[in-house]
Amino acid sequence: MLTEKELNLSSDQLKTFRQSDYEEARDSRERYKQIARKQERNPFVLVLLDGDNYVFEDDLVTDKIEGGQRAAQRLEDAVKRSLRHRGLEHCSVMVRIYADLVGLSKGLSRFKLAGPEKRSLTNFAVNFTRTNDLFDFVDAGDLEGTTNSKIRTLLRQTADNPQCKQIYFAGCHDTRYINELSPHSSHQDRITLVKHPELHPELNKLGMRIEEFPTVFRSTPLDGQSINHAIKDLVAPTSPHEDAQSISQQALPTASASRVCRWFQLGNCRYGKTCKNLHIKETTNVQSKLGVINASDVKIWRKTDHSSTPSPLPAASVAESSSDTTDGHRIANNSRTGSHPNSSSTSNRPSFATQLPRNVPDGMIAVNAENHRLDKYVDALADDRKELSNRTRTLKLCKNHHLQGYCPDSAEDCPYDHSYASPGVKLALQQFAHCLPCSRKGTCRRCDCWHGHVCQKPGCQYRGGNAKCSFPTSTHTQELELARFVPGTPVESAKRNGNGLAKKANASASGSARASTPRVESDVEQDHMEEALLDLDIEEGSYGWVPGSSAAVPDVPQSDW
Repeated sequence: MLTEKELNLSSDQLKTFRQSDYEEARDSRERYKQIARKQERNPFVLVLLDGDNYVFEDDLVTDKIEGGQRAAQRLEDAVKRSLRHRGLEHCSVMVRIYADLVGLSKGLSRFKLAGPEKRSLTNFAVNFTRTNDLFDFVDAGDLEGTTNSKIRTLLRQTADNPQCKQIYFAGCHDTRYINELSPHSSHQDRITLVKHPELHPELNKLGMRIEEFPTVFRSTPLDGQSINHAIKDLVAPTSPHEDAQSISQQALPTASASRVCRWFQLGNCRYGKTCKNLHIKETTNVQSKLGVINASDVKIWRKTDHSSTPSPLPAASVAESSSDTTDGHRIANNSRTGSHPNSSSTSNRPSFATQLPRNVPDGMIAVNAENHRLDKYVDALADDRKELSNRTRTLKLCKNHHLQGYCPDSAEDCPYDHSYASPGVKLALQQFAHCLPCSRKGTCRRCDCWHGHVCQKPGCQYRGGNAKCSFPTSTHTQELELARFVPGTPVESAKRNGNGLAKKANASASGSARASTPRVESDVEQDHMEEALLDLDIEEGSYGWVPGSSAAVPDVPQSDW
């Protein structure tokens, strides 16, 4: 039995415990209120933009100084209009643009939207940043994947930030962002997707709101509409008279039966009257953009009536055609006499390789309408090509190691260089590797194949040039327009099945399977083929050629690659 003194002591202790619990609960509520007040303080919305693929309107980009200021103002006005409909007009607008300023400047200069300088968009970016303290146009550098990595990291950091009330995400062209967006698909009111001309259908499945800023960003891709798009909706002419300038409806093939000869449009079709494709002059009128081809723009050179004369060649190619062709058939130049093709004529030709896809999802293979594999468009910088040339003067880089990510031989056993190569040098190496045709041709579905599957050479002999080409003739008739992506053979599966450069070790001779496979005769043949290809390029005067690019680099011969 407790004494009265002990009961009083227990009562005092219980009162103290209750007081402590009450004070702790009160302090917790106070701390929660303070956190809630801080979260409501300084609310903002984030505009996260992939500047490499979301291009501002032409009138903004071409105006280097004031264009940056006007671009920032238009973007802010468009976002604030959207916020007013959501009751978030009190939020500050923060804009973060990541882009490869050098690559973007180079790309826009090809379309005459920027100057030829290496960083011609610097003034635009600087003035965009100066317009608002919360606006930043960040140069992410020219390392591949840097822009994508920075955008994904910032998205992860701000998606769960309670002070960030809304995120306008401008990266709808790339499926690599899906992994970052998918966890937030249940909070569809938190993230708004900014529409892109090439919006990927997988992003539509997330169910997030999609908005378009038509006065801020281009509503059409920079590559524009090619004649191949127009011919899909080809219609027959309505005036069948005058044989010299019209064709009958029966003679006009559809897009599925015949194709447009791109080389005629460039003024250098080597087949002339015997060409199996349509000879249609490239036009810039509205009808052509809508898919309507005028009868006067179509010439069927296989007609027996020779009264119709061919349309004149473009001025840029008249000199070349008059000296090198007769009735559309090219006369081969004697390259051994020391004569070289005119580099200016090559540089003036439009680059057909830009039709190739620039981004291919991981594990997928790009194919055209005939299921022929298409290579990714690669355009390395001249500095990277020069660095590659300097590095490979004594020892070639191992393409398996640098391009595939693995080599059947160890660094000690492989006769090629496994040391570090910068992303730019790897890009230049891939550009050169695309000159070497794959033995599987267009049926190849290996994700790690670094060989070429279509010819990207501007001066190719099969496309009206003088440069020798190791690709089969049939490869040059393939359409370069992307039709779809198909699943490729995984890299791990390719490793198990062999990569064509290694053979199994002779277990009976060695007693055990070797961990690394030796180089075999096919490797030596591959080296000889590369050297022969390079010698032919030098012999024809086409050294310094860049696949898919019209710029020549005469001081970087391919024999040094």
